[in-house]
Amino acid sequence: MSGRPTGPGLPAWSHNAWYHPFVERRLPPDTRRVLDLGCGRGTLARRLAALPSRPTVDAVDRDSAMVRVARRQSSPVRWLQADAVTHLLAHPDTYDAICSVAVLHHLPLTETLTAAAGSLRPGGRLVLIALPRSDLRRDLAVQLLAAAAHRAVAAGLLLRQRLTGRDHRLAVEQAADDDDGMPTAAAPLALREVRRAARAVLPGARVRRLLFWRYALVWERPA
Repeated sequence: MSGRPTGPGLPAWSHNAWYHPFVERRLPPDTRRVLDLGCGRGTLARRLAALPSRPTVDAVDRDSAMVRVARRQSSPVRWLQADAVTHLLAHPDTYDAICSVAVLHHLPLTETLTAAAGSLRPGGRLVLIALPRSDLRRDLAVQLLAAAAHRAVAAGLLLRQRLTGRDHRLAVEQAADDDDGMPTAAAPLALREVRRAARAVLPGARVRRLLFWRYALVWERPA
């Protein structure tokens, strides 16, 4: 899910777009070739292609409708319809970085991480944002904080819109996601289960909770 209800009069906004800068900041400094895994409408892939270093960006999604949507806008990105794991296995030692936002929980975790590790060049980096399964017994305080922060951001977006007459990109991306029918799936694993599985496959992987119902998995392939 990209956004959540905000209450009467407050705009929805995209949690996925909120974390795009997080992904960008964690790319290796010498990134030349990037894979956006599960690109959807292609928003992240286009952002990556527009970085000052102008990396080559491959964007893969198994959903043909999403790939058609992504191709509507002019971009140097190479759009590919393919299964994620199949593409990774077919491209060993290829990418300086592999990124995804709100995709990993759609995929078999261990199989995907193993294939992604092999598709990185030595020194390459995984930067993956995904949804954990809710575990209220452990996460109640974070859930309450996230709900309050979510409404605060929505209020800020509404104020900006009234002052400038323009919607922030977070609201624009949310509207686009809703219009284009982005596929959704319930997260199968709680955060502690993701940590356990990731570290078994990728020694040294860092899995951290993010505020807005997401987690980040970052791992660098040893050089």
